[in-house]
Amino acid sequence: YTPGPSNFGRDYFTFKAQDPQGNLSVEDTVFVGIVPRLDPGDVLVIDQNMLRLFDPVTHKDTILSKNQGLSQGLNLAYKPGTSIFAFDKLTGLIKINPVTGDQSMVAARSGFAAGGPIGGAPGMLIDNSGKIVVADGTGGIKRVDTITGAITTLFSGGSLQYPTGVTYLNNGDLIVSDAGLMTGGASKVIRINPGGVQTVVSSNATIKVPLDLALIDQNTVVICDAGSFGGGTDNVYKINLATGALTVLSTGGSISIPSGLDFQGGKLYVVNNNGTRKILDIDNTTGAQTILTGSSMTQPWGLMVVPSGVPVTKTVQNVTIINGQSTCYNASHTITVAGGGTTFAVQNGGSAIMVAGVNILYEPGTTISNGGYMHGYIASGGPYCYTPSLPNTVTSAEDISFSSAQSLFKVYPNPTSGNFTIEQKGNQEYREGKVEVYAMRGEKVMTSVIAGEKQHEYMFSEMPPGLYFIKVMAGGVMETFKLIKTR
Repeated sequence: YTPGPSNFGRDYFTFKAQDPQGNLSVEDTVFVGIVPRLDPGDVLVIDQNMLRLFDPVTHKDTILSKNQGLSQGLNLAYKPGTSIFAFDKLTGLIKINPVTGDQSMVAARSGFAAGGPIGGAPGMLIDNSGKIVVADGTGGIKRVDTITGAITTLFSGGSLQYPTGVTYLNNGDLIVSDAGLMTGGASKVIRINPGGVQTVVSSNATIKVPLDLALIDQNTVVICDAGSFGGGTDNVYKINLATGALTVLSTGGSISIPSGLDFQGGKLYVVNNNGTRKILDIDNTTGAQTILTGSSMTQPWGLMVVPSGVPVTKTVQNVTIINGQSTCYNASHTITVAGGGTTFAVQNGGSAIMVAGVNILYEPGTTISNGGYMHGYIASGGPYCYTPSLPNTVTSAEDISFSSAQSLFKVYPNPTSGNFTIEQKGNQEYREGKVEVYAMRGEKVMTSVIAGEKQHEYMFSEMPPGLYFIKVMAGGVMETFKLIKTR
C-alpha cells in the first residue's frame, strides 16, 4: 500500500487472498495511519490556533496541530527532523510534534516581555546549540533552552527598541529587524556581533513596521513591512547589509499587512495578515507576486519554509554532550568545533558524530572525556546525519531521543561495550516481531526476530563503536531506540 502524495490521516484498503485452486478468502480491511512528511520547500504557517503545512507542489493544505496551547500564535521555528516550536501571545513558547500534533509547554508567557503593540514575541529561530532565539519586543533578544525552559537575555538596550525578526549570518552576527516606530522611536535593521556590539545597518524613514526578515545571501536581507500600521504602505523591501541601501522589492497587488516571510531554495514566500490572507510566492529579483493555490487562512502571522536540513557551514560551540546523549552535526562544507574561547565537550557515555562535505575544524576547547565517543568524517555530497522518519520528539539540542517511560520495550545496557538485551515490559508478550539495527549513516547492520521471548540478548561485540538505532516492530507497534556502542 502506497498512500497518495496528498493523503494524510486515517485511510484503509480492503483485500482478498486467493489460493492456487482459485478459492477466495473472506474480504478483510486494513486501516493505516498516514503521517505528514515535511519535505524541503514545504511551507509552515502559524494561523491563529493552528499549525498548517502547505505543499507548494501538490497544493495540499494540512493542519498539523490545532488548539491545545495554540490560540493566538505569532511565529514558529523548526528543528529539522524533530520538533516545531511556536510562540503564542497568550500561552508562551510551545513545542509541537509534527507527526502526532501533540503540544507541550517549553516556557510560559510570563517569562517574556509584555505584549506591546503586536501582543508578543513575533520573531524566532533555532541557533547552532539547538536553543530558541526570540525577538521579544520590548524585552530585547532572548534565548530559551528547549529542555529546561530557562530564559536568558542575549541583547537589550542600545538601538534595540522593539525587535521583531532575527536571522544569523555565517560569521555569527545576528541581523535584527526592529519596529522602533511602535514605541515612539525609529524602525531599523540592526547587526549585532557575537560580542554584543550593535550597528544600525539601515534606519530609513520609509521603514514603518517591519514584522519579519529573511536572509537572501550573506549580504542581503528582505523584510516584510506592515507599513499601514504606521501610516505608510505595506511593502517587501530588500536591504544591502554592507551599504544599508533599501529598495522596494514588491508592493501593492496582494500584499496586505505582510506578517511573515522566509527564503529557502531560491523561493521567497510571504504570508499576509489581511486581505486575501494567502501565501505569496514573490520573485526575489523582479518582485512579481503569485498567489499559491488553496492557501487561504484565518489569521496568519509567522511563516517559514522547511529547510534542506544540511547547512553549508556549522559552528558548534559551548555545547556539552552528557551521558546517554547522542548527537550528530552535519554541514555540506565545513564544521567548526569550539575555538575563540568557547568549548565543546563529550562526557563519559556521550556520543558525537561530525559529518562534513569538505572540512571539520577541531579548535582549542574541544575535549573528550574517558568513556566519551566522538567520530568525524568527510562525506562529499553525503550521506549526512541519519535521522529515522519516525513519530518521536526531540528532547535536547539536535538529540534524537526515542525511548520513554511509555515504551513497551527496553534496551540495556546502554551504552554497551559488547552485547545488548531487548526486554518486553509489563505483562504484554508479543509472540512474533522483528528487530532491525541501523548505523549512524543509515545502513542496516542487523536483522533479527522476536519469537515468543520475554527478553533476548543480541550479539554486538564485533560492531565498531558509535551510535546505532534499534527499530523494534511487534503486534502493530513500532518503537525506535538509540544505542551507544563504546570501545
